[in-house]
Amino acid sequence: MDFQVANWFYSTFGNNKVILTIAKIITHIGDFLSIVAILAVLLAINKTRKLGVYATITVLITFLFNEYFLKLVIGRARPFESHPEFMSVLELAGYDIPSGSSMASGHSTVSMCLAVSVFMFHKKIGIAAISVSVICGLTRMILCVHYLTDVLVGFAVGIIFAIAMHYLIKLVQNKIERKVLENENNRARN
Repeated sequence: MDFQVANWFYSTFGNNKVILTIAKIITHIGDFLSIVAILAVLLAINKTRKLGVYATITVLITFLFNEYFLKLVIGRARPFESHPEFMSVLELAGYDIPSGSSMASGHSTVSMCLAVSVFMFHKKIGIAAISVSVICGLTRMILCVHYLTDVLVGFAVGIIFAIAMHYLIKLVQNKIERKVLENENNRARN
């Protein structure tokens, strides 16, 4: 299915530089540097600082897990490495040939992790962010940088880590708040 979709995309839009450029730009939205820039903006604005701190911790842990466990332990070759005919697909799009393993898509993982983190704080903006993440991941598949299954695994990892970290951070915050309250009560009694 991956190659059927890619073949359709390139037979339909392969000569359209505008569409290829848009596809290339969309796929770069999930770049780690783009995510870092978004996190920096969230951290810099007072209203979004709490979300920024939470999202930064969550995205960093998710990224490390994905890069140094999933991709290394359950790694497999990217589609264009298994099927050299798709190298021209990437060259046609003017795309730098990425290195490394395909499982799971890092772009899908970190972009979905960030999107779900935003969703936990702000539903409407979060839904928009999740939509952008999905489009970004599917664009990776269309450009033959990842298999569809790798994109879906990336989405799943991003969602699981964002939700797990949200509740873990809340649990830690509640424990700290309880400890501070206990200390204040002890001081008041003494």
